Amino acid sequence: MNPSADSELKAEVVAAVPAGRNRFYVGLIVAAMLLYPALRTGTDTARQTMVAAMALAAVAYVLGIYLYYGIASLAYRRYAYLLWFGGVGGAVIGYLVTGLDEIWLLICGWSMVFLPGVIMGRMAAEGRRRLTVYLAGAGLAAVFAVALYAPKWAELMHMATALGSMLIQDFTSNLQASGYSAEMVKEYTAALQKLLDVTIRLTPASLLMSGVAQFSIGYLWFYGSTARSNTEPTPMESFILWKMPFAVTGAVIVGTVLRLIGGETITMVADNLLAVLAIFYCVTGLALIEFYMRRLGLPRFMRILFYLLLFFTQLAGFIVTVLLGFVDGFADWRKVGGAKTSFENENGSLY
Repeated sequence: MNPSADSELKAEVVAAVPAGRNRFYVGLIVAAMLLYPALRTGTDTARQTMVAAMALAAVAYVLGIYLYYGIASLAYRRYAYLLWFGGVGGAVIGYLVTGLDEIWLLICGWSMVFLPGVIMGRMAAEGRRRLTVYLAGAGLAAVFAVALYAPKWAELMHMATALGSMLIQDFTSNLQASGYSAEMVKEYTAALQKLLDVTIRLTPASLLMSGVAQFSIGYLWFYGSTARSNTEPTPMESFILWKMPFAVTGAVIVGTVLRLIGGETITMVADNLLAVLAIFYCVTGLALIEFYMRRLGLPRFMRILFYLLLFFTQLAGFIVTVLLGFVDGFADWRKVGGAKTSFENENGSLY
């Protein structure tokens, strides 16, 4: 690394924000770093009412998003001492609040936010491709999410199963009290049971994607803010050009093969892997749909109407969108990375 170049970049970034505001926002980020580990760990371990637990979990989740953005911003600006202070200080405060019994939860929960944020900021400062930055950060967040939740998956799924049984009993009682026939009660109960079985089976995927989604929002926030400060050579890539890398197709093939030939445990792992990939393919499928709706010149209200209709199709619409994103992963209908699309002007920006 070139020290003089680093100093120039840091000066350029800091100069983009007035000094007073810069100090205030930096202080806010550091304060959040000191608070978050104790809040995050305490939310998972404390005995609270359902409403209080949900409220604290929501606050911790939003604060985690803010920290992905904030930690990446500090790393991007080379504020190494503040990162060390906030990172170590947050871990120490978390330990003092939760104790040694929850040390694994503290380490994994804090590392899941702190390390991906640092890596995102540093890689962005080095001018790495945005896709590379995203995959590195999201992958690391996913690894810590697995390490965090894996020891508790059996317990969580057991709790989910017990809760599902209670819901089935209440649902059946309500149907019977409403005067439904025995056949209708049995049919509706069986349908609900299937839905709950799928939900419980995909509990690991839902927990994993919760962490990845948290990182993804922080990633978009960081790059959106960075682009607005004019410190990046190009703006954030338009949503209509988002596309899954062709290499991910291999993971789909592996997951499908495991799903077909594996035992119960391997099949469940394959189901969760495919569920995670399906979400990403759904997003890129929506990008493909938006691309062609704009190419056709459809007005905004018609595009909104289409998305509403797609929402009401529920599972069928989701499957079609996933398939579109999957096929586009290797068909590359939009020629992403090739010649400019019809939505690009002479300066290369999208409108």
